[in-house]
Amino acid sequence: MGCKELTLSDDQKQYALEQTLLGTSIEHICKHLHISVMTFWRMRQKDPLFEKELLKLRAEAAHIIAEKINTVYDGCVSMEQAVIARGKSDNYKWMAAKKMPSVFGDKIDINVNHTVDITKALDAAQNRAMPFIEMKQAIQPQGSSEDRSSNAVLERSVKDTSETE
Repeated sequence: MGCKELTLSDDQKQYALEQTLLGTSIEHICKHLHISVMTFWRMRQKDPLFEKELLKLRAEAAHIIAEKINTVYDGCVSMEQAVIARGKSDNYKWMAAKKMPSVFGDKIDINVNHTVDITKALDAAQNRAMPFIEMKQAIQPQGSSEDRSSNAVLERSVKDTSETE
């Protein structure tokens, strides 16, 4: 026995679209239609026009929710009412961000498109180091046992130069 092909009637689709525009969760819509959320998503995928309209209305619902933030503080005359309004405002912001994160979500740009030119710093460092490199090459005899003493002379001259700067 095969699975029964489930589809939504036009009235059920219209109800789902109207409720989506009002901001009703898919779970609540499915409870009213007596279907599971998974069944709803499968049906949605099988009907591209319904899916397109549903996505459009979800985006519009996010904008409607976000617009409610503008009026949530209207009529607040006491601190208690302002605190309640702030809770509603925070809830509206959260709901809008979840329904449409590309518009109302946190904007975090982790792409860095800036380059730093350190050529001048490297040239200056090389110019400062060059006298010591030349001194070491002049002092250090080829393969002699005086390598340790020439290194000590070099270290003292580096130390003396760094103290004078």
